[in-house]
Amino acid sequence: MILLLKTQFQMRRFTYSIIFLFASGYLSYAQSFFTTLEIDSTGNKSFIVAEKLFQSKKYNDAIPYYEQARALKHVDSIIILLRIAKAYSHLDNPKKASIFLDNYLKSDFRLDMFNDQDFAKISHSSEFNRLKKKYLPRMTSKAGIFLFIAFLSFFLAFMLLLKETKSGTKGIIITFLILHAIFLVQGVLMLTNLRFQFPHIFLISASFSYLYGPLIYLYFKKTTQEGPFVKWELIHFIPFLIYLIYKSPVYLSS
Repeated sequence: MILLLKTQFQMRRFTYSIIFLFASGYLSYAQSFFTTLEIDSTGNKSFIVAEKLFQSKKYNDAIPYYEQARALKHVDSIIILLRIAKAYSHLDNPKKASIFLDNYLKSDFRLDMFNDQDFAKISHSSEFNRLKKKYLPRMTSKAGIFLFIAFLSFFLAFMLLLKETKSGTKGIIITFLILHAIFLVQGVLMLTNLRFQFPHIFLISASFSYLYGPLIYLYFKKTTQEGPFVKWELIHFIPFLIYLIYKSPVYLSS
């Protein structure tokens, strides 16, 4: 009888021990899980580890941590793109370095990155040179022709403005010449990569395209019919005003 009770007591103690160990392990796992989840939800831990590895020049080990922090939408995601680009540059991988640098420049347009010493190792690669050609300002023969014609258009508009004439089409022709010059200047900005320096006003000429129809209408009316300009004809300029107001936040942004 005593032996039986002793055996039952040992079995119960063993059972309680198993339950206790299981509960302790579960609580420890749960605490570890939620702690990790809390840290990784912002990617801070991965970013800190990646920064330490990067500073230690362990670029191959740093990249996965940067990628993890980026996947978790870390607040410094733009800097992470630059770090990854530099890491691949140090690893002599110009293709991936150029891809990440391109993505970085789309978010933080800093042309001085092309002279950064971290990219010295890939500075002569074809991928890096293509990226430089895409973003760095440059002058081309076509841009020079566009610029010259734009200058002539402005000059002719100025000369017409100074010339005294009774023709009712003078103002319309001057406006046409100025619009033509603005479109050519936009072409120059595009061909020389200067559009990246002035991204908010780059497509401002798009709103002027709504002026061509009304101006052509007014020009032929003035040349084929006699009579003064009537106010109701201003209705033709409403699409231009609507588009200009719609895009003004972009044009006026800094």
